[in-house]
Amino acid sequence: MTVIQIINQLSVDEFIRQFENVFEHSPWVAQAIVNYRPFASVEQMVNIMGDIVQQADIEKKLVLIRSHPELGYDKIRLTTESQNEQNRAKLRNLTNQERKKLIELNEAYKNKFNFPFVVCVTNHNNYTAIIHALRTRLQSSSEQEIDTAINEIIQIASYRVQNVILNLESNFQLSLSTHILDLVSGSPAPNVKIVLYYNEIIIFEGKTNHDGRCNLSNLTDPLKPGSYQFAFYIADYFKKQNYPTTNPPFLDIIRVDFGLAKGKGHYHVPLLVSPYGFSTYRGS
Repeated sequence: MTVIQIINQLSVDEFIRQFENVFEHSPWVAQAIVNYRPFASVEQMVNIMGDIVQQADIEKKLVLIRSHPELGYDKIRLTTESQNEQNRAKLRNLTNQERKKLIELNEAYKNKFNFPFVVCVTNHNNYTAIIHALRTRLQSSSEQEIDTAINEIIQIASYRVQNVILNLESNFQLSLSTHILDLVSGSPAPNVKIVLYYNEIIIFEGKTNHDGRCNLSNLTDPLKPGSYQFAFYIADYFKKQNYPTTNPPFLDIIRVDFGLAKGKGHYHVPLLVSPYGFSTYRGS
């Protein structure tokens, strides 16, 4: 499964949760873009995000700009994303003199434009480059700076999307399959009801095909690391096969608890079963 397929298959709530911090303290962008799915590519998704922000009214743009932290301050409210970006630009390790100069220019900028100086520190990844950008942009008009700040914010968002994608690739590229073998007949077991639980919540319900397998590729959300359970409704199958069983049946619903670890990987959970016993293991 490609990353864009993963993104397109996320539930609305999960999509918003994954992308709500791409724009600083502004989940409304993720909430707006979710209904544009399916996306043809990550690039298309990022472009639509940018269009949504560019087409916002001036007040919404100003709120977005003012949601960003001022660079160089110690005691400010930083999202994890902003903290990581500023750390990479070494803004948390400035000398007292450097910090004083940065704060001084920040204050001059804010006094002139009434919003904080916003720059994509991934593109201006050191103190000297940021100071140069600050001094240059102090010469601009308010209209120019609003446009520049919004463009910088879109640049920031594009890098943050890439970080989300890395997380999705790490956490969501898991696959799962199952196969039921009837030990009485020595053949696959068709039409067995299977229910899959994630943290005790049903995420899939279906039946095995003629080959005893079940298609798990169309889950609402991609698989995540965590605790799962397969419930195999095996008594109903044995009854339809007219196998002699007790009443009530010795095996009714077989529940197999298992876990998916973080990282990429395929988990195959087969069931070898008769009316009075079963076994399972992690296959491939």
